[in-house]
Amino acid sequence: MDRPQLPILFGLSFYTLFYLNYKYDLLARWNGQQTYNDYSYVKEAVERERARLATLSSSPTPVSPSPQSSLSSTGAN
Repeated sequence: MDRPQLPILFGLSFYTLFYLNYKYDLLARWNGQQTYNDYSYVKEAVERERARLATLSSSPTPVSPSPQSSLSSTGAN
């Protein structure tokens, strides 16, 4: 096999595998089957962060802003 044909072969192989992965992922989603890249870890992280923020917002001691930030927000020097 000549050397110039190798990049073409690798490119076709890569895009064929990429297409098959995309095709079967779409078919699994359409049929309601489990997919391996359903990003469940992102959903779990979002739920953990929401729970953490809810506990922080319901804490009895509110965080007071520093005096410098309150002055700069009003525009006074």
